[in-house]
Amino acid sequence: MRRAWIALSALLLLALAGCAHGPRVVTISAQELSERLARDFPVDRRLLEVFDVRVSSPRLRTEPSSNRVRADFQVQASDRLGGSRLDVRLAVISGLRWEPKDRTLRMERVDLDLPPRADREADRLQRIGLVLASRLFEDQVLWRAPGDSPLAVQRITVTGSGLELTLAP
Repeated sequence: MRRAWIALSALLLLALAGCAHGPRVVTISAQELSERLARDFPVDRRLLEVFDVRVSSPRLRTEPSSNRVRADFQVQASDRLGGSRLDVRLAVISGLRWEPKDRTLRMERVDLDLPPRADREADRLQRIGLVLASRLFEDQVLWRAPGDSPLAVQRITVTGSGLELTLAP
C-alpha cells in the first residue's frame, strides 16, 4: 500500500512538473489594445498631394471567427483642388504578426472594410481609404511587451475579449 502511495505521489509530481513547462499564454484585452492604439492618434497627413486627411478616434474590436481585428476610425478629408470635404467612419480589418526584434504586436495584411455603395463619395472614400490602409495602418503597433527579455510567440489567437499570445516554452 505504501509503495502504491509513493508511486502515485511520484506520478502526480511528474504530471504537475510537466504542466509547469507547457506553453505559457499572455492575454491582452481588447480595451488594452484600443488604449494603446489611441496613443498614436489623431494623425494628420497629406495624401497624394491632393487630400488633407485627419484620422482620429480609433476603436478596436476583435473578430475571433476570422482571427483578425477590426479598427474603426473617424476620417476627415478635404480635397485641396476641388474644395470638397468628407467626414466619415472608416474601418480596416487586419491580421496580426509578432515582431521579435522590438517585441511588438503589429497589424498586417490590412484591408479596407467599406459598405457597398455606388456614388461619387464612395469612390473618393475608396481612394482615400486604400491609401490610408496601406500607408498608415499597415505595420501599426498594437502592443509592446513589457521588460527586456526576449519572447518567442508561437501563436496569436483572437478571442471575443482580446488576444492570446501562446509563448514557446
